[in-house]
Amino acid sequence: MPQLSLYITDDNLEALRTRAKASGLSLSKYANRLIEQDVQNGGWPEGFWDLYGALDENLEIPDDPPPSDDEAFDLALA
Repeated sequence: MPQLSLYITDDNLEALRTRAKASGLSLSKYANRLIEQDVQNGGWPEGFWDLYGALDENLEIPDDPPPSDDEAFDLALA
């Protein structure tokens, strides 16, 4: 099986290690599973496309609230 080297931040590596351990997988197998899921799903989360058309024509877009005093002050300075 081919190997891959990559640069990753310490925080991301620690998060991957934690999640791999919680899943009962080695870091390598966990990372491979994430890549497989991304490839199979085209990068979209599972169930994402099931939501298509979930909203109907009765969706109402609310009016924007009036600006707060801070926003009005910032706009006056611009």
